[in-house]
Amino acid sequence: MDKIYTVTTFEKFEKRENFFPETGYVRTIGWYPEEEMARNSVLRNACDMNETIYEYAMIEELEGGLYPNVVRKWFFKFNRPTRTYEEIEEIKELKGLVSIG
Repeated sequence: MDKIYTVTTFEKFEKRENFFPETGYVRTIGWYPEEEMARNSVLRNACDMNETIYEYAMIEELEGGLYPNVVRKWFFKFNRPTRTYEEIEEIKELKGLVSIG
């Protein structure tokens, strides 16, 4: 396995001047060996990963090894009426956030 795909949820996203954005509670809830598996679990809110507080989810494609290198990221926002996550544009302010490592 060359890469893994981590799934991380976070409570909120609030920009702060001159500081890293406020994300509230952040939790890496799992990983998958394939992108499609990670994407499907987020899009359908598997295991109720929203847990009523996690408005955002992020998938990171990581290379193996120490101090993992993030290859790509995907961001999602929770849609309350449908109880699913929807993909959104990259949150540039969270570029430095790495779920593990």
